[in-house]
Amino acid sequence: RKNALKKILWPDNQYTADQNLMSAINKLRNYLKEMDCTFNLVTKKGDEYYELKHMQDDIDEKMVND
Repeated sequence: RKNALKKILWPDNQYTADQNLMSAINKLRNYLKEMDCTFNLVTKKGDEYYELKHMQDDIDEKMVND
């Protein structure tokens, strides 16, 4: 959960925890992409968690929906 990560990683600075978490997640996403990893971290706006998702699953969903 996002709130748990923020409390663990930035316990004394909740004001910038959102920005720090977003920055860290974006760096991790970029690293995974650079390494040609078939997994990515996904979330929907308003959700309180991140999901490690296999990108093939996303492609399969798009094929079914088209």
